Amino acid sequence: MKRIVFIGVACVSLLGTGCSESEEMGKICNQNAKKCVDGVVFRCAGGSWSETKQKCDLEAKTCVGGLLKCSGDKLQTCKQGKWVTSEDCEESGASCNPESVSCIACSGNETGCFARKVKRCVNGVWDVVETCSGETPYCNSETASCQACEEGKVACASKDLRKCEHGEWQVLQTCEEGICDQELGACRLCNDGEKQCDGNVLQVCKSGKWEEVENCAEKSLQCDAGHLDCRDMSCETGSMKCEKDGDKAYFYTCPEGLWVKQKNCRFGTCANNKRQCSEATCEIGDAKCDGNELLECDGYAYVRKETCDIKCTSSASEPHPYCAECIFRTSMCKDGALYWCNASDVWEKKKDCVSGSCLDSTKCPEDSCHYLDQKCENSKQSACVLENDVATWTTGVVCGLGCYDDKVCAECPSGEKKCWDDRVVECRNNEWHEVKTCGAGLCVNGVCRICSEGDWKCDIATATGMVCKNNQWVRNKCSSGYCEDAYACLDIECALQDSLHCVENTELRCSIDHKWVYKRRCTCVNGSCID
Repeated sequence: MKRIVFIGVACVSLLGTGCSESEEMGKICNQNAKKCVDGVVFRCAGGSWSETKQKCDLEAKTCVGGLLKCSGDKLQTCKQGKWVTSEDCEESGASCNPESVSCIACSGNETGCFARKVKRCVNGVWDVVETCSGETPYCNSETASCQACEEGKVACASKDLRKCEHGEWQVLQTCEEGICDQELGACRLCNDGEKQCDGNVLQVCKSGKWEEVENCAEKSLQCDAGHLDCRDMSCETGSMKCEKDGDKAYFYTCPEGLWVKQKNCRFGTCANNKRQCSEATCEIGDAKCDGNELLECDGYAYVRKETCDIKCTSSASEPHPYCAECIFRTSMCKDGALYWCNASDVWEKKKDCVSGSCLDSTKCPEDSCHYLDQKCENSKQSACVLENDVATWTTGVVCGLGCYDDKVCAECPSGEKKCWDDRVVECRNNEWHEVKTCGAGLCVNGVCRICSEGDWKCDIATATGMVCKNNQWVRNKCSSGYCEDAYACLDIECALQDSLHCVENTELRCSIDHKWVYKRRCTCVNGSCID
């Protein structure tokens, strides 16, 4: 049996037909093609892959334009931020190779790895021999077989430092003290740059190990565990203090004539005339998540309890933070049984496969689909559910706005804008996102406006008429002092009939034709007549 080595898109293989060995070795990808490797975009230049500074995520809803990926045996291209199928490799008897992100045909009886599937060439068509899952999730392209881990990879499992050799995890070292460092590939006692006092010796961490910096006793001083330097630590026995140092603070007691650090102050502040730390804000047993770190309160401060392998989370049924076993709605097959991750992020057995073995990591041979999968075709959304212990597709629900991402009904047309109260919202990634708030203005058809075209108003107090043109108020000041509408000024002296006004010791009355007429003589004070 021949083992195929996938290195190009211009040729089939080193053992196949279509090009010479020298031609194939000279070109391993198509010019300007893009692919995602470990979250970074690689671009094909001169026939070989080159790393760029652009970030990517193959599972994200939006993607980098021009990026390629294999989705099963379909070659997909990112266009306008969405994945679209550009070629169905299976239709031509080929398979999609994720290393070259291209359709690869076959000849002879070659075998090779395609993502997490081992395939063999049968009558010129790739046939799935084995799907890598469960305890052997990785496909080894050198041996064309499934194995437990990626060859040569180093990883930490609790305090064990492991390395993948011949497809199996081998324990290199158990870190009895300190921390297992995956990036360093070794056990370390500390983080580089950290300092500590070992008795009266000041130490610094280098390459994960403690090294002496200074022996304080040689200077007749003591090593201060708070400030991490040598200083005079003499004090009156029984006294105590809280001492600040930048954004930190330390609490000391003096048991036998020397200051001894008791703890770091949680908020870096002191209280009670610097005799104690500021009070703690958590109680023993309190917990919270900080990214993937599970923190618990030691009665004063939150300290790390565990680094979660999957994620640190909480749920409605379990509000106390915990490390999840799995990610909600994912599934797996184990020992011939189908499991799914429930809302509490715990693996829950759903059913036993009738045949006693799994077809792949999420499907039994009798199942027609993967449990909990969703699909959307021809504007109908379906879900894979269990009926009589067999996973099958439900009758499709009609989507009013069509499909989104070939999985669910579209909630809104991409790019459409509309008004939501006084806010402009836009449809992005099948969700409405706020674009801006119109404030004192109006939101009309997804656009913020100060006024509606043609609207008018008249401010009698200022004798100013205003009309809306091109989303702006245009002013028209009336010299007479009164306006009737946005454009018309009234040729009148007064507005309110029978209203009174006093000027030059004469009281005037507003007549029916809005003219000031004589009423009587009087003494005027501030525009009013005094009898």
